Amino acid sequence: MRSQLTPERRSNGFKYSSGQGSNLYNSEYRTGEYIDKLFSECTQLKNKLEDTELSNSKITLENKNLIDRLKSSENQIQNLKFELDKTSSTIKGITTENRCTIEDFYNLKQTCISIESKNVILQNEINRIRTELQKVIQQKTILENQLSSTNKEIRDEDRKTILEYQDKLQYLDNELKQNQDKLRLTIKENQSFSETIREKNEEIRARDINRKSLEKEIRELRGVVEKYENAQDEIKKLKDMIEDFSIEVKITKQENEDIKSAIKYKDEDIRQYRNYLEQANKDMESAKKCYEDERAKIDSYSISLRNMSFLEDQNQQMKLQIENFQSHERQILEENDQLRLLLQKSEEKLSLVLRQIESIQNQKLILEAENAKFQKNFSEILSQNNNKNMELTKSETKLQQLSLEIDDLHVKLRKSNDEIYSVKKELKNCQGAFEAEKMFGLRQNDQIVQLKDYINELESYKNEAMDKIENYKINDYDKDMIIRKMHEEMNSLRKQLGVNEKIFGEGVLEKDNVIKVLENTRFELSRRNDEILNLKGSLKICMVEIEEYKKRTGELQESEGNLKRMWRDAEIERSRLEEINRAMKFR
Repeated sequence: MRSQLTPERRSNGFKYSSGQGSNLYNSEYRTGEYIDKLFSECTQLKNKLEDTELSNSKITLENKNLIDRLKSSENQIQNLKFELDKTSSTIKGITTENRCTIEDFYNLKQTCISIESKNVILQNEINRIRTELQKVIQQKTILENQLSSTNKEIRDEDRKTILEYQDKLQYLDNELKQNQDKLRLTIKENQSFSETIREKNEEIRARDINRKSLEKEIRELRGVVEKYENAQDEIKKLKDMIEDFSIEVKITKQENEDIKSAIKYKDEDIRQYRNYLEQANKDMESAKKCYEDERAKIDSYSISLRNMSFLEDQNQQMKLQIENFQSHERQILEENDQLRLLLQKSEEKLSLVLRQIESIQNQKLILEAENAKFQKNFSEILSQNNNKNMELTKSETKLQQLSLEIDDLHVKLRKSNDEIYSVKKELKNCQGAFEAEKMFGLRQNDQIVQLKDYINELESYKNEAMDKIENYKINDYDKDMIIRKMHEEMNSLRKQLGVNEKIFGEGVLEKDNVIKVLENTRFELSRRNDEILNLKGSLKICMVEIEEYKKRTGELQESEGNLKRMWRDAEIERSRLEEINRAMKFR
């Protein structure tokens, strides 16, 4: 069915392929737009990540400030310890100097008020940190959703592009198969034509040999006087036949389809022609013998001498005509040589076509290998994206754990605030006790003992407060360790983000390389289509040349028929000459 396609359908097929080339260009343009969109989204994500990093850096700075404030609070606590020591010394001297104890009490009040104000400031800062953490968590969820949506879009687009390229490869394979089948058919036809032309060349060579043998026989028959007289008439007839032959050659150029039917009957004609030649040789030998017998008789006649002079003039004319005939044969041989050169050129063109087909097949294999590499790279990119998603999930779990730890720290801070509140209440109670002691200290000496007991209780409370402060220090140390771990994890996450960005940049470069490879393949496909069109033009030229060869072979066949006719006329004239010789013998 492929061989029976008309040229119109083939042209339509090539138009369709050009349309598909435009579709291919549109699809590649769309892929380029999608890739530009992805790059813009990636830049947005990078900007958001930079913003988050800035916010994290701000948070770390605020944490450092908080740590500095905690250190300052610790220094203040130490100062308070010294002040408490001073108060204890002053309380010991309360028995002697109540006024100093009152001033110390007021100083303690002021320090408590300052501590309360600092505590309020710290609580406000903690609330602010909580709000910032909530904002960061919300931004993280938004970024995760955007990443998931972008990953889905990338996967869908990659699948679509893979399916499109697979369809294009299948279409190109089908076109290559069709072109290979067409080329095979043309090669077979050219081989058949070359075989026929070779057979015809062999026949022409055999005919040339036969012509040479005939020329030799004609040279041997120069001495025959009577045959030379009749030869002039024959030569005139041959001239007429040559003119007819030239007219028939022009007519037979249009009859190309009758060659196949005439080739079958050539062998039989050649056999008959050879039989005629053998008979002619035998007749010529008998004619030679008759000529030798008659030559002795003709020598006695003087009239025959005059006739001989006349015949010699005619012989010269005959030589001139034979030379013209030989020049015509040389022209025919030159045309045969030109035909052979054209055949060689056509064979060289066919060999070039075969080489180009082999190069196209090799390039097809190279494209298939590049496609396989592209698919492998694409699978590796997908696996890398999956690994990135796994790492992101791990980082999310770590962030959740950190958020839980932060919540635990908030709970601990609440507990510490409650304990501070209880200490404040106790301090208020102490203030009331001190006021009662003021009212009754001047009058009652017994209350001094109670004050001493109360001082001992305060010392116990002091020791408890010191223990609590040490616990707070331990908790602060644990918090510092947790913060350091957080910083280390943040640094590791930053490193992972840098590695992921490098991998993403490599993937982008690989995509750019793949796009360049696809553009090169598209350019090569267009170039190959142009080469195929050029090959088709060269094949058409070869077909035209083959048709010219067919026409020339038809002309040669017609020349063979004319020669056969001339040979038959020569035989008729030979029989007529024999009758004349017999009549001469009777005379």
